[in-house]
Amino acid sequence: VAVAFPKSIDRIQDCIIDGDHIYVSSSYGRTKESTFYAGTLQKTDPIRDAFQDTACYTVDEDSVQRLCAMPMLEGFCIRERKDENAASAKEVLMITESGSAYYQEADDRNRVNASPTDTVWRMPLSE
Repeated sequence: VAVAFPKSIDRIQDCIIDGDHIYVSSSYGRTKESTFYAGTLQKTDPIRDAFQDTACYTVDEDSVQRLCAMPMLEGFCIRERKDENAASAKEVLMITESGSAYYQEADDRNRVNASPTDTVWRMPLSE
C-alpha cells in the first residue's frame, strides 16, 4: 500500500489503515506534545511494476482531524470494544516511550516511578 500524506502531517511515528480511515501519530522532542491524526482515504490508480500492483491512496486533507497527545507518543492500536449500551464501537489505545526519564519520574520529580508502562491512554473513536 502506498499513501500520499498532506504536507501538514510530518514526522510520522505510527500509522494504521482501518477500512477507508487512516490514523497517524506524529511525535518528536521530549517536551513537545505529540499529535494524533484521523482522516479519510481516497483510492487512486495503482502503481504497476513487473511483479504486482500496489494499491495507492491519498488522504483527504479536508477530513483530517487533529488531537494533541502526551509527549513521546510511541505507538497506538485500534480495537473493537463494547460500550455500556452493548453497541459495537472502536477505541484507540496509545502508549508512550515510557522508558524515558520524563515518564519514570513521579509527579513531585523526586521519586522514580517503578512501573512507567502501567498506564495506556484509551480514547473512544467516533466517525
